[in-house]
Amino acid sequence: MVKVQYKSISVQHITNSSGVFFGDNVQYRWRVQKKTSEGFGNVMGSGNKIKGNTTVKRERNT
Repeated sequence: MVKVQYKSISVQHITNSSGVFFGDNVQYRWRVQKKTSEGFGNVMGSGNKIKGNTTVKRERNT
């Protein structure tokens, strides 16, 4: 068995498919199916402006 100890934990955001549990617990019938595709990339340098941004993601059929 693996034992992990933290001095403290800070949760900034919980989304629809997230959970925070502590102690001895069992998540009975815990099931989530969700797909999220996000992306913008990095903008580096000074004086940059983003205007009329469009993102296209093509998915492969597996």
